[in-house]
Amino acid sequence: MAEVRERIPAVVMLIIAMIGFIIVYLLMVPPQTAYNLISGNTTTPAPANVTSSHPPGSFYYPFTSYIGGISSGKSFNYQIGTFGVSYLQKNVTLLNKTQFSLSASIFGSSSYTINFNGSQSDQYLLVVHVASVSGNPRLTVSLNGNKFASNILSSGSVLYLELPTVSNKSNSLSMVVSLNGFAFWQSASFSSVAFVQSTSNLAANIVPVKVLTLSGLGLYTISYSPIGTGNLNITVNNNVISQISSGSDSTENVTIPQSVVSAAIPQSSSVVLPVTFNVGFVPSKGVHYEISNAELVYSLPQIKYNNVTFPFSVVSSSTEYESVFYLNQILYSGSVTFSFYPSGYKYTIPSSNLTAGENVMIFPSYYLSGNNANGNYTGTITVSTNGLIIPQYLSISTFS
Repeated sequence: MAEVRERIPAVVMLIIAMIGFIIVYLLMVPPQTAYNLISGNTTTPAPANVTSSHPPGSFYYPFTSYIGGISSGKSFNYQIGTFGVSYLQKNVTLLNKTQFSLSASIFGSSSYTINFNGSQSDQYLLVVHVASVSGNPRLTVSLNGNKFASNILSSGSVLYLELPTVSNKSNSLSMVVSLNGFAFWQSASFSSVAFVQSTSNLAANIVPVKVLTLSGLGLYTISYSPIGTGNLNITVNNNVISQISSGSDSTENVTIPQSVVSAAIPQSSSVVLPVTFNVGFVPSKGVHYEISNAELVYSLPQIKYNNVTFPFSVVSSSTEYESVFYLNQILYSGSVTFSFYPSGYKYTIPSSNLTAGENVMIFPSYYLSGNNANGNYTGTITVSTNGLIIPQYLSISTFS
């Protein structure tokens, strides 16, 4: 039988060849290039977990620099306040045993044992009230098998016995009456035996002070007036920067070391850096202090004046626009001027109206007009001030 072959049209062969060529091309070129080639879209798709920081058509600019400057050094005060700091002892009676007796004879001695869980940071005290005795017995007190007190007892006497360092786990405190001198039998009656735990109740004052610094420039000083006696440590971020042993009503000024300042500055490329100083006033045991007019003083050196210019783009669909100028901090008060290009208009916030936080402005559309492309006003804004401020952002949106 003769073999019959089906002829494939040339146009089908061409289509198959083109499909093969496209598949090979997609495998060889980068994905984004292939995406642009097929769809004609030259915009890289945004990752799914990234959201816009402002509504479509509005404008948002985050500042990373200070604005303004100062021609000579200037100091700023951050109030901490007036307060008391104490290191008190809190006494707690763990056990109070009343009306019992212990005796000793040539055949042996009786004892009384107190078992407890201890804390090495606390102090323990045994208070023994002796009601009456027979003979002259001796009282021996031991902690965990180690004798630390031995006393001849007498009627009506009171013993205050301070325990040595206890263990941070279970402890055993024992009282034993033994014969003293030549006797066959002796005894002691107790009206009460109290076992007291003295716990340190530290009421130190730790105050977080948050400031913004310009790349760590300036000197930081703690200023305060201490009234009291005994040891007082001044700490910043757990670093002791000063120690005094007696207070007065005179002002103390302690400079924070540069190493402490540098350690408090976060790792950032920005010249505007947030810094938190945890300022602590820590008294020694049994001490009380009054801290008066405490403050952190930040002394800035001369700082070169700085203006910030940046491009803007906002939808041109309104006759009026609302702008929010958010300030982290006003280091030195002054008026702030916004200069718009290419319109040439300026908007000024007087120093008397400028506040930390939101500063809201309303201005007409012709401040932004001049360049109108694809339904957007475009241009540049220059922000300047004769003070020294640290802004966080400027936003512009349509006002309705």
